[in-house]
Amino acid sequence: MFLRASVLVSMLICLLHPVVIKAQELLVEQTEGPITKKELLAFKNFIKDYNPNEGQLGSNIWVFGAPGKAIEACGLMYEATKDTAILNQMVFYCDRALATRNDLAPANIGGQLKTWTGNIDPIWPSNKTAQPQAGAGIEQGSVLAHLAFCSRLILENQPIWNKKVSIGDPHNFGTTYKERALKYIKEGDYVMDNWIIKRFVRTDDHNRLYFPGAPNTYKPNGPAPWNQLFMVTNGLIRLTECHLILKDDPERVKRYDEIVQPNLDWFLSSLTPDTSAVNTPVYQFDYALGSRSEDANHFAYDVEGLWIAYNSGRYGVKFNDLVPFANTYVDVILGSKQDNGRYIGMLNGESRTGNMAGYNYIRDEYFYLADFRPDKFETMVGINRQANKIADFLPATARILWQKNRRYQTSLKQDTAAKKSSLIKTFIYKTIDTLNLKLTCYYPEGYVPTKKYPAILFFFGGGWVGGSTAQLEPQAKYFATRGMIAILADYRVSSRNKTTPFEAAKDARTAMRYIRSHSEELLIDTTKIVASGASAGGHLAAACDLLAIDEDNSISTKPAALVLFNPVIDNGPGGYGYERIGNRYMEISPLHNIKAGAAPTILFYGDQDKHVPLKTAKLYQTELRKVGTECKLFFYPGQGHGFFNYHKQGDNEYFNKTVKEADDFLTSLKIINEKR
Repeated sequence: MFLRASVLVSMLICLLHPVVIKAQELLVEQTEGPITKKELLAFKNFIKDYNPNEGQLGSNIWVFGAPGKAIEACGLMYEATKDTAILNQMVFYCDRALATRNDLAPANIGGQLKTWTGNIDPIWPSNKTAQPQAGAGIEQGSVLAHLAFCSRLILENQPIWNKKVSIGDPHNFGTTYKERALKYIKEGDYVMDNWIIKRFVRTDDHNRLYFPGAPNTYKPNGPAPWNQLFMVTNGLIRLTECHLILKDDPERVKRYDEIVQPNLDWFLSSLTPDTSAVNTPVYQFDYALGSRSEDANHFAYDVEGLWIAYNSGRYGVKFNDLVPFANTYVDVILGSKQDNGRYIGMLNGESRTGNMAGYNYIRDEYFYLADFRPDKFETMVGINRQANKIADFLPATARILWQKNRRYQTSLKQDTAAKKSSLIKTFIYKTIDTLNLKLTCYYPEGYVPTKKYPAILFFFGGGWVGGSTAQLEPQAKYFATRGMIAILADYRVSSRNKTTPFEAAKDARTAMRYIRSHSEELLIDTTKIVASGASAGGHLAAACDLLAIDEDNSISTKPAALVLFNPVIDNGPGGYGYERIGNRYMEISPLHNIKAGAAPTILFYGDQDKHVPLKTAKLYQTELRKVGTECKLFFYPGQGHGFFNYHKQGDNEYFNKTVKEADDFLTSLKIINEKR
């Protein structure tokens, strides 16, 4: 799709010396693929012609006006392209923003105004004069977020730290990129300390953000509207990210986190789950606590704040948490139009006037939601094309280009994954009548056909009733990156094959014999075969080591080690599966078959597991140690059965933790090499 419009934009945003801005055409040649040379050139020409001067004060221009939006646009485009000319323009805008802060700007260009505190405070006044007083609130956090964004981008690119900024240093903020970044951070922290935290953080109410009482006249003693709350958290989060890179102020990071987290939690606790007309999960919530329904104007700032928190990875906001917000926008706000051609103006389906009137285009912040509803990206771009909001709408068009670049990078990763599919091989290890049981083998990238590799054989969970090899595919892929041949074994289960746990155990042992007897073909080092499994699959892995329930003992099924994810280990009276196994439990229960020579074992359980009590896991460890076998046992507080599973969209904390411990365990046994 070729999107283009020709416009001449005039902006009067300067208090003392109005500046007419002639904008070049922004360009979106297509909505797929990388940012093109023409798109990049058009963007650079556009921002080059936009030159805010020293006198631009008031009207919150650096909060959410065109200059502030220009900083964000440059940041995203620099993130996508690493084009230094864009970073230089971002620095230029940030310099102008900082230079026009009330306490730093001279009186002759509108600085040095007294606020409602009676002081000349470090703020960017929301009004242009001190009549009756200079207004300012917590929206100041947005300016700090812009400055810290620039600092973070510089700090993430260490090779440029000591290079001189090509636009010079007209305000004595620092001649090098790093000096500039440190200046923005220092001044951001100063405003946080001396304006926002000092006056708006209610320490006796979980550090929540409220407006103070008199002499403040704006919403005195009222809770911060959510959009303004997010302006503060945006600033705190981005400053925190800078300090984390610098590793210079852990106490400040802690203090900032102690403000961000309770305010995010406060907002999230205000949500009311709902369902859209197309049956997707959505949210209803108010503009501010106890007020009317949120509107499509301020919802955009809520979305930006949520995305920044999510992107930081620090505050428990996960992918799945943001999907309902994306649904709320695309399925509710964009779900129907008013008679005037605008989309719905409020989350509750109403439309009024002012901020609640709705829009006929997509505001820039909403393009973050394409991460969570990628199916709507083309639609959103098309809406702006139809509304003639491409060529002259810098903040949204920058996000379109940034977002399409993210999508392109994701597609490259998928292409790489497809190329790696040649590293996946499938073998039939057992045939029962017309049923073929298969092994899916993941080989290390760059494996050599003349070399032997350690292997790990995985058995999925499902109570011997159901389940799929897909469960442990992420673990298999991980260990393939660690130089192992990772193998997923299918086996018979009762729901599909009308079998018992005994048949499942026999299949598992057959799989182990197959990879031993075909080790030359599979390129497997038979001295380094690990058995692994989850739940009932963990039972089957242990069966390969401890049991002798099948007729063929000519080929050993004994693994070099066991990696077991909340395995079923006790099938005796009171144990899992006893009602199906009955008095034959001595044949199949790992706990009742421990003997000298058992393989070194690592076990992972949640302490809220309802299938395997903690005492049973501890007893298993004790019995293994009695026969001289190394056994490591890990418990994870508050976690139930299956806590270790990988989630494509969501939290993978325990997947990462258990895989790391398993890696360390196998490294200690010299089955795999240490990470380099």
